[in-house]
Amino acid sequence: MAGPAQARLYLVKQTAAAAATKTRTWTLKELEAVDGGGEETEIFSLTFEGMQYDWLAPSAAEKAFFLAKLLQVWKGKEEGCEG
Repeated sequence: MAGPAQARLYLVKQTAAAAATKTRTWTLKELEAVDGGGEETEIFSLTFEGMQYDWLAPSAAEKAFFLAKLLQVWKGKEEGCEG
């Protein structure tokens, strides 16, 4: 029987041929900091292993939704929930 699921974040880059390639993988335990970048912008930053990675969401609303869900899952992991 498999153990509890772990949330992971993937850094994916699009190649010139429009193919997507996973370049990095992190667990939520490795997330050190989040910078939401302000309400009106699509840009935000996540810090892993002392390195800040800038991310671009399709819209400010989608960024807010993603960060809210990220926080919800992260809090669940911190409280010992695995769902």
